[in-house]
Amino acid sequence: MDHQQDEGRTAPHASIVLCAYGRRELTERCLQNLEYALGDQLGTRFELVLVDNGSPDDTAALFDSWRERATVVTLARNGNYAGGNNAGARAARGDALVFLSNDVEVLPGAVETLSAQALEPGVGAAGARLIYPDGTLQHGGVIWRSLPWGATLPCHLFHHEPGDLGLARATYDLDAVTAALFAMPRALFLELGGFDEHYVNGLEDMDLCVRTRLAGRRIVYRGDACAFHIEMATRTIDEHVEPNIERFVGRWGHLFEDDEPTVERLFGARFSPDLYPSARPEVAPGGSPITIEGPVVSLAPEAAEARALLAWLDECGLEPALRDWQPSWYAPRLDDDEWERLRAARLRPSCRAPLALVVASGSLFGLLVRPGSVVRLAGPRPLGSLEAAAEIWASSPAVAERLERDGVPTDKLVVIPPLIADVPLGVGGSGVIALLPSHDPERCRVLLAALAALTDSAIRVVPSVHTDALAQLIAERLPTAELLAPVTNESAWAALAAGSDVAVCIDETDAFDRRALLAARAGAATVSLAEGTAAAVLGPELAMPWRPGDDLSEAIVAALTRTSARRVRAERVREQCGPAAAGATMRARLEALSDTPIIVGAGAPARP
Repeated sequence: MDHQQDEGRTAPHASIVLCAYGRRELTERCLQNLEYALGDQLGTRFELVLVDNGSPDDTAALFDSWRERATVVTLARNGNYAGGNNAGARAARGDALVFLSNDVEVLPGAVETLSAQALEPGVGAAGARLIYPDGTLQHGGVIWRSLPWGATLPCHLFHHEPGDLGLARATYDLDAVTAALFAMPRALFLELGGFDEHYVNGLEDMDLCVRTRLAGRRIVYRGDACAFHIEMATRTIDEHVEPNIERFVGRWGHLFEDDEPTVERLFGARFSPDLYPSARPEVAPGGSPITIEGPVVSLAPEAAEARALLAWLDECGLEPALRDWQPSWYAPRLDDDEWERLRAARLRPSCRAPLALVVASGSLFGLLVRPGSVVRLAGPRPLGSLEAAAEIWASSPAVAERLERDGVPTDKLVVIPPLIADVPLGVGGSGVIALLPSHDPERCRVLLAALAALTDSAIRVVPSVHTDALAQLIAERLPTAELLAPVTNESAWAALAAGSDVAVCIDETDAFDRRALLAARAGAATVSLAEGTAAAVLGPELAMPWRPGDDLSEAIVAALTRTSARRVRAERVREQCGPAAAGATMRARLEALSDTPIIVGAGAPARP
């Protein structure tokens, strides 16, 4: 082994270990991104350890060009992921080790965040949010799931969900995180013996995480530390999958239980039922003339709008087909009738050329638009082109104006507010209920400070992600407040709002503002974002808008003086967002875009 290291230098804060086996061009791009993200800190505060894992190409020449700023380790043969990174860790001098796969492109702040987190007392490891090049999530932490054949194995949270999903941007403790971008105290890594080299490019990181937890240390997922991951671009693991699983399960399988309770505790969610049967026809004669497409069975806020569209089309008698772009293992805690509707739509074939109603989700989600599709949109323009779309249904005039400024032709834009079902009008009396966006620490700080300024109102807080750290923070700053569990069922949220005088909904990730609109439909005076859809629907006389930078406590106090107009608010939402209003506009547009009427009369479908 050959490596260069200056023992006279002050020990760095952390050592970044980058191990490469071939694929020089990918490694070079990884290093360029790392240099951009860290600037002058690279090679000083953050030591760089480069491991040439017996590469068959000219990776050695690339690493030679970095010798003035890096420690270079050259291995005569490929030691696989575990062996190569162990060699790099032995050459490192930092207090923390940051393992970086050469198919990862870090964003600014990610390395600093992970290394600092790993060195906090009691922490054993920290992992990052990883995004595929198409904008979907590769990794939002790891949980255990019992599979149909009996094994309980680690699975990525939020796999293929939108990359900017709010839940995945939060910070929470788990039992494991992936080592593609992973930080750990160097002393602990060496104490535990590093990665187990019996694994061949798979599960060695999970094995290390299990040993870390057994050592009594926390493992922290940091959704605010982000990188792009071209997974599997540098290695092939197929032939080693079974031996890796056999070793992992044989060693640790007795410790694992299904993690659905963890998913429920953190997010108010559940594992999805079997919504993806293997045998169903995609296309069939007499199949549905319309499909609902996008992330539909998902925790993304936009998915609730997709499910509302599905329910409305079903009630019209159209019987739409559901086409989820990516299977989601995690889902809201929907009512039984909602699950049955999703199951039926998922099994339903479409006709040969259906009209696709595509619900866009998140600005990082790659948009797949077939020619002639309708795109339902509430937020920033997503990845991908809108040129093929026949129409874009914007949730508010403000969204339509932004799209027009982005170059979307005016004749393609139709403003249709979100579909909000009828919910019972409540009498209030329970004070203030506030949605806490756990993924946004600054917004949480502003909200908690505003709530703390209230002296005469009962307060209930509903976090998007429930963590022990958040519970402690609320206990310190709002000792009289009631902390509720996360709520992913719209009916349950509407019931909470119906009993409340004021609902505070200032989460920017809820692009369709469905929580604010449901609260207003249930009668609560609603504080929402000034540029949001709810403010546009309610209008200046009923909306209680808030802009970041303004005094949120003033907006809440003002809302408390308007609690008597419950029925007026509810009627305003019904008049603009109910099936009779928004649905009428959608009906007209769908009929105009179809060669033959899709929805006729009182709802009987006409099949092409």
